[in-house]
Amino acid sequence: MTSTATKKNTPPTPPKSALKRWIWLPVALILILGGVLAQIDLESIKEQLVQRVAKETGLEIEMAGMGFSFSHGIGFQCKKVKVSTPDGNHFSVERLHILTEWAPLLQGELKIKSIALEHPEARLTLPAIPSGLPVGPVTAQNEKTPPQTGLIDSATLESATKKIKNTPLSIEEFIVSDGKITLIQSGSEKQLPVNIEGLFVLKQHAGGQQDVLASDLKVQTGEIIFAGDGVVENFSADDAQIAFNLKSQTFSWAQIKPVLQFLQGSENEIETPLANIDIEKFSLQAKLPLTALTQVKRLQKELNAQVEFTSANALIKMDDQSYRVETLQGEGSLEQGILAHQFSGTAFGSAFNLKGQLPLNQKNPLLKTQINFEGLQAAQLPIPTNKGWHPSEGTLSGDLTFAITIIEEKPFAKLKAAYNFQAKNLKLQNKNSPPLFFDQLDGNGDIANRHLNYKIKGQSFNGNFHSEGAVNLPASGQPMLNNRVEFADLDLSQLAPSTPVKTGTLSGTLQLKGPLPEAENILTGNLKVDTTFKVADLKMSQGQLPLDIPQLSGSASLRQGKLKHDLNATLFGGKLSTQGQFNFQKQKDQTRVTVASKIKLDKINLNWVPQVQTSEWAPSSGTLTGDLQINGPVSFDGTISPALNLKGQLNGEQLVLGKDKGQIGSAKFDFKEGSLKLTQAQVELTQIKLGDKTFKKARGWLQRTPTNIDLKGGQLWPVNGLINLVADLKPESGNYRLKFKGEKLQVEEFLQPHLKGPLKFSGFLTGTLPPPNSGLPGIAKDLSGNIKIALNEGSLPELGVLENLLTVLNPTSVLETSKKGLSYDYLGGDFKILKGVVHSDNLEMKGPQIMLTAKGDANLVDDTVLAQVKAMPLQMLDKTLKAIPLLGQILTGGKKGGIIETYFKVDGKLSKPEFTLQPHKSLTEKPGNILNELLKLGQ
Repeated sequence: MTSTATKKNTPPTPPKSALKRWIWLPVALILILGGVLAQIDLESIKEQLVQRVAKETGLEIEMAGMGFSFSHGIGFQCKKVKVSTPDGNHFSVERLHILTEWAPLLQGELKIKSIALEHPEARLTLPAIPSGLPVGPVTAQNEKTPPQTGLIDSATLESATKKIKNTPLSIEEFIVSDGKITLIQSGSEKQLPVNIEGLFVLKQHAGGQQDVLASDLKVQTGEIIFAGDGVVENFSADDAQIAFNLKSQTFSWAQIKPVLQFLQGSENEIETPLANIDIEKFSLQAKLPLTALTQVKRLQKELNAQVEFTSANALIKMDDQSYRVETLQGEGSLEQGILAHQFSGTAFGSAFNLKGQLPLNQKNPLLKTQINFEGLQAAQLPIPTNKGWHPSEGTLSGDLTFAITIIEEKPFAKLKAAYNFQAKNLKLQNKNSPPLFFDQLDGNGDIANRHLNYKIKGQSFNGNFHSEGAVNLPASGQPMLNNRVEFADLDLSQLAPSTPVKTGTLSGTLQLKGPLPEAENILTGNLKVDTTFKVADLKMSQGQLPLDIPQLSGSASLRQGKLKHDLNATLFGGKLSTQGQFNFQKQKDQTRVTVASKIKLDKINLNWVPQVQTSEWAPSSGTLTGDLQINGPVSFDGTISPALNLKGQLNGEQLVLGKDKGQIGSAKFDFKEGSLKLTQAQVELTQIKLGDKTFKKARGWLQRTPTNIDLKGGQLWPVNGLINLVADLKPESGNYRLKFKGEKLQVEEFLQPHLKGPLKFSGFLTGTLPPPNSGLPGIAKDLSGNIKIALNEGSLPELGVLENLLTVLNPTSVLETSKKGLSYDYLGGDFKILKGVVHSDNLEMKGPQIMLTAKGDANLVDDTVLAQVKAMPLQMLDKTLKAIPLLGQILTGGKKGGIIETYFKVDGKLSKPEFTLQPHKSLTEKPGNILNELLKLGQ
């Protein structure tokens, strides 16, 4: 049983008559519509539609079937429609929905309100890419080139618009769903699929104007999607306009590269340094006359467009290096043929922005752009590190404005640019040079008509510099430079860190003017170089030699391989100045250098010589003063060329040789006029002391040729007598020859305390100079020659090695001789030397106490001796022989010797020889001689 409350809430039941009317009304309408549709001949409409479209468009159409459709309203549905164009393109549609006006249709007239395409597909072969903008300058040969084609052939566009205008077909809407277009490159099998969806509405205006509105457009290829809308205003009129607005979703370089490669029409990879970029936002708005599509120049002039984009992670590869642009956003606009652009982003650690414009409707378009940057990391710049100078540290800020033609073959010819920059803590590196540091570097300049002006100033090496000038950059040939640099207080220890400079500051000017040659030809080219400089407190080392130069100043100028110089310096406690000229001449791959210069020295101290010269005879103190002229070739290997010619005087005072090896009161070198193959000088030394030997003076002529150094007319004055010398030396081999003769000498000056008495000698020696500190063995190894020595009426204050000999002969005599010395009337002989071995056949000593003769060899290299000595003491028979002369004749056998002759063998060390008595030789050789003398008495 139903409750009362439930009954009260139940709505009232409508009358049965009203319910029947609502049910029967739609049924009746359906029956009426069915009756109407049953009267329509679909096959006839299909044939009519195919024939009409084919007639009006010239297209071949195939249709599998046709039926009614109710999905977009009441209309027709065509299945598997295929369309072929005369040029070979093909279109197909899975289902084609046609919405018509029914009243005209019932009267046999087809009026289409809308068309909807489901899954349409098209295969289009792209025409050859139009030539577009001309490349290269316009010449007389190509002035009359045919008109440029556009994106659409003008005849094709005119025919299409005429057909649309004259076609009685009326389509208000055209809907595309899930469409697909396959683009094919002409003459290639390359394909690019493109998916398209959209709604196209035909809008009729009073006066007959027709507009096509496109909305919900979606174009997709791969993962790249563009969406937007557009309109074609008054499309059938001559002044038809196209406008569209497209936006893209995010896409990457890897996604867009196949599309660009397809549009490029090449099988090869796209040649671009761009390795990656992510487009986060892209939009394009454009408006143009429809007829502008037929001609590129008109399109450039009448297209109005606006582009905006945002990108990230751009990667650029150049010279095996990668450079990243972190962010980049910008916009561009094209209006009245002028393309304006503005970009900003971050790259190389810096924020930057760029703006400018490019007129596309000019014969030679001029690109004008300004770039501003701040805090740019110099080390990240795309500059090759294996070529020339490149930054490795520092930051850059500034701006660059330039204008350049982009069509001409040589756009640099009309480049105009201006720049301004500031650098901080900049470090430049070069693999062949030490790095350069700049605490601050500012500059500005401009370039126009191949002429560059610039100004640069900075702080570097604890000093500062300023440079300004101009460079002309001709189309061919060498750049012309006109530059001036001023610098002050540059720290040389930082300027040249690879050199042994410890302290020093450099100030001066540098002027460069003329054609800029290659680096290897800078000394022989036509570039003019002028400089003045001043160096203060320079301290450096050259090998083991410390150099202290309190002041160095001068000037130099270079003209066509001729370097004139004027230098003044204080060093080694004295002064040095030089004036003259260096000549540089290019010969194949080498540069030949000759010098013609004057050098003045004023009391230059020589206490530095032992640090660079290892010879124990090198000067250790003293001063040099001189006035020299130098002419001839210069070598850069540290050696003095044999052809270098000197003229003038060089004087030394109070010279000390080595560590007390000797002293020279004064030394004078008077260099005479010579030639490139001959240098000659008169040398005079005074107050000479070599160890314990003293000489009053030495003099001679030195001559140097490319192969020889000769001493001619050499004279050496000891305290007594004179020594004449002649010598020659071949520096390359070290071979020498010495000829000498000494007269009226006192032997004690040379062999004190071993000998006393007058001395004279003569002879010659040949040999090879040994290495330093080789000693007697090294000197004697190649020593050869002949020497003749004669001493008269002298004595041996100290017996030396003869003491052993005299001890064997007569001990009593030795004791007496050791107190008074051994006197002699004659001491001497002839000596022949061969490779350090001295040989004599006639070494002889005659005296009142003893007579000695010797024959043998002494080896100076091995310090050995092997000789035979004949000795005859005379002191004990002196009185007897004087009283009885006949007895002396008998005892001596009528010869020089007698029964008292004694023979010895000398061997062992030359420095300490051993004497061995040979008694049998002395006794057996004399009896016959004595007997003969006795028999003569009877006669």
